[in-house]
Amino acid sequence: MQWILSLISAPLFNTLLKGWQAKLDANTAAGVQAADVAKAAMNSEVQQRVANAGIVTATMGHWYTALPMTLVMGAAAAFFVKCVVWDTMLGWGETPALGGDVQTSYNLIMAFWFGSAGVRGSIAAIRGLWR
Repeated sequence: MQWILSLISAPLFNTLLKGWQAKLDANTAAGVQAADVAKAAMNSEVQQRVANAGIVTATMGHWYTALPMTLVMGAAAAFFVKCVVWDTMLGWGETPALGGDVQTSYNLIMAFWFGSAGVRGSIAAIRGLWR
């Protein structure tokens, strides 16, 4: 009787065992594949960050070449905040109007600063549409 049961159950048990082993192997292969994909994505991210840093250095230059532009833009921003927030919104002061070359320079700085951001955004949108 035991011999008959082993004859019937052995193929069934072996089939279930082989199926379970195949499932484990598939999960392991999928895990290895997912790890490979994640590793490739991380390498790609690192390469993209290095490329972005190179672009920033190419457009802005090093810190010593970008410093004058940053200082001028910071001074223009400070003047704008002083006039709008301190004088107008809080009413705590009165700044005389700019005139002459200083006014022209200030207007050019603000126009280039905010205008360049608009142009960059428009170019990015156009590139996105053409891809």
